[in-house]
Amino acid sequence: MCENLGTRVGLGKLIHLPLPAIRKVKNGFDEFEKYMREWIRDARANKDKMDESLKLGRRRDLLALLLNSDLSEQEILADVFILLLAGHEVSRFLLSILP
Repeated sequence: MCENLGTRVGLGKLIHLPLPAIRKVKNGFDEFEKYMREWIRDARANKDKMDESLKLGRRRDLLALLLNSDLSEQEILADVFILLLAGHEVSRFLLSILP
């Protein structure tokens, strides 16, 4: 997973270098992946409850919509990472233009 995410954020083969900063990034990717896989598995285990909440209009989050699609766990994980990164970039930009 880390290799895929590293490539997506422009690290490419640098992710394998034994530098402390690179190791820290790789560890961050690995922790993120572990957390998200647990989150996805928990949500899938409670899919019946989630489906009922969606029908009643009580649940309108991105994870629920992704889980109701035909995406694999890896595809959902990649989508969530990209959306998280995009949200960070938008927030960073907006904060940079504040007076």
